Amino acid sequence: MIFLFNRFAIFAACVLASAALAAEPRVRPEATGLSTGLWGGLRVEIGLTERVAYRLKADALQVVIDLDMEADLPLLETEAVEHAGTLPGAGGATRIRLVTRHAQILESAAFEARAAGPVLVLQFKKTADAEQAAVVDAIRPDTALVMLDPGHGGRDPGAVREGVAEKDIALAFAKVLAHELRGAGLRVEMTRKRDVFLPLAARVAAARAAEADIFLSLHANTVTRGVASGPTVYVLADQPSDADAAAVADFENSADRLAGYVVEPAEDDLTGVLRDLSYRATGEASRALAGDIVGALSGSVGVIRSRPLRAANFRVLKAPDIPSVLVELGFLGHAEDRALMQNADWQAEAAVAMKAAVLGWLESREAPLSLQPQLMGAAE
Repeated sequence: MIFLFNRFAIFAACVLASAALAAEPRVRPEATGLSTGLWGGLRVEIGLTERVAYRLKADALQVVIDLDMEADLPLLETEAVEHAGTLPGAGGATRIRLVTRHAQILESAAFEARAAGPVLVLQFKKTADAEQAAVVDAIRPDTALVMLDPGHGGRDPGAVREGVAEKDIALAFAKVLAHELRGAGLRVEMTRKRDVFLPLAARVAAARAAEADIFLSLHANTVTRGVASGPTVYVLADQPSDADAAAVADFENSADRLAGYVVEPAEDDLTGVLRDLSYRATGEASRALAGDIVGALSGSVGVIRSRPLRAANFRVLKAPDIPSVLVELGFLGHAEDRALMQNADWQAEAAVAMKAAVLGWLESREAPLSLQPQLMGAAE
């Protein structure tokens, strides 16, 4: 009897394993391939048994597609493509890389429903001027990576008021926000998960190494004059929007020096010019994200009464290819703010609001793709 039961158990396990295998998304080779339109525009079609998350990066002469699945693709060939190849991506994904013979502008990217299954269709338009081919980074919410940066840490406490350190508030809130974002299906990493010192440049480098789609630096405001209270949101700018923004940036930028870390030497003029061009490419996206965060927090925990969205030259926001925002959660010098930032209910409410802002921003970046490609960052 035991023998029969064991054989049945093995048979059942095999059936379940086969069913699980069959349920995995697969490429349909008969519906997958490249083609070239009458005017030289490239068309990419990838037939699947079911929809999967994807990530697309494209510049003038290169297209990179990451599919959230292990895929065995047929040979991809057309006269518009000089080179086509696939390789394993991170986390079991498949990366498809196409090098085109002529500059191409992405016109649309979407799944088309067909009888045999969905087909991911990318439509490009040929252009004679490579500079007109906008760089596109189409971020789908279910594959986006958010890098959270709890400010200060270790021997750098940040601002300290009444025994409360900025570094502790930033880390505690980052953990709550990370939990909310992961619950929404986003991938989340943190520049620090414990009380350690991390130079400003290393924070930016960590975000770029992880290929983050969003960089959120979390702090508690240090400006003590006046009676201002509530969160304030900052983006990068060469010139500060006001004196208070300049003061906040000066304090946050001094973190390395105050912690005894030798700041890296300034870059040469050419490197600076190239970086400035890249900053402009992400500046609009950063401002849009910051605006969404201000709106979400305003409807939740409230923001500073005047000019909640400000700008200054923050070193930690200088990832040239990642939309970056610095959020001051409140004013440490304001007794009520100080208490709220340590309150679990307030942290949860603020985290839910910021999650909604991030998701809304990601959806807005995806939606207009078929109408006007967004300038986000260079393909790999």
